[in-house]
Amino acid sequence: MREDKVKILIKSQQIDIDDPSPYVIEFATDGKIKDDGDTVTIKYDEYLEEDTNNVAHTSLMFSRNNPGTVTLSRSGAVRSTCVFTEGERHKMLYTMDIGTLEFGVLTRNLQNTIKNKSGNIRMKYDTEVRGSVVKQCDFKITIKS
Repeated sequence: MREDKVKILIKSQQIDIDDPSPYVIEFATDGKIKDDGDTVTIKYDEYLEEDTNNVAHTSLMFSRNNPGTVTLSRSGAVRSTCVFTEGERHKMLYTMDIGTLEFGVLTRNLQNTIKNKSGNIRMKYDTEVRGSVVKQCDFKITIKS
């Protein structure tokens, strides 16, 4: 099955528990989507700094039979894999050059409307350290073919 080029819009809002003013990231990029009839994979690169060598290769995957579970994987400048399922808590390891951090991720809400190579995935989740919420996150990716 071939990969098709798509336009990707990302909006991520994070609120630290200690600082209620939101930190918002918005950007648009080119990406690819592959739908083999069972699994949908969306891929894009995210430049973490002005330096174009500091790139995270990101993919989101879900099964057509279970679109309410989304796996986000990153490689390159940072490495992590996290599973998002509404109402469930999963562990995530986030590896950077300086070391690895372990987080808990509790997905409060997940909406997935990806069909025919377009739509949205929106995930609202809490990031936890040692069982305490440290951030509340709202991540939305929009795919346009």
